[in-house]
Amino acid sequence: MDLIIKFLGLSPTRLASFFDSLDNRIDLLTSLIHCPEINKRDIYIELHTIKGNSRIIGLPEIADLAHEAESILNKESLSSKDGDNIGKLIEEMSQLRAEYNKIFRNIYQKEDIEQELNLYDIISQCVRNAQSILGNHGLYIKEFHCQD
Repeated sequence: MDLIIKFLGLSPTRLASFFDSLDNRIDLLTSLIHCPEINKRDIYIELHTIKGNSRIIGLPEIADLAHEAESILNKESLSSKDGDNIGKLIEEMSQLRAEYNKIFRNIYQKEDIEQELNLYDIISQCVRNAQSILGNHGLYIKEFHCQD
């Protein structure tokens, strides 16, 4: 019930954007974790972004899983068991995401989400995408303001 109340207090467009982004990041993490040479930095960036976005949107369960995976990743050297554990945490995030997304979709109809799209949401999503891309190169957007 708390989750439904939380979802009702958030913009449907922002929630839809969060779930879309989470889907993409989990897919990317899944492919990164199965690469022959694990790039810890790329995995860390994705986990850190999931953790931050999940905390902002109010889903601490997903944020905690991402944090736990980050902690494993921070080890000096990774064993195959560590890689398996990170994979299991990513799978748990994916399962939670599916459950939350189902609840979200049951609360809001597609039309509700589409009608709420506005210029601010579009610009905000573009800025978030730019931040993600720039962050992969060690660059960051310091401030962004959009006023009516």
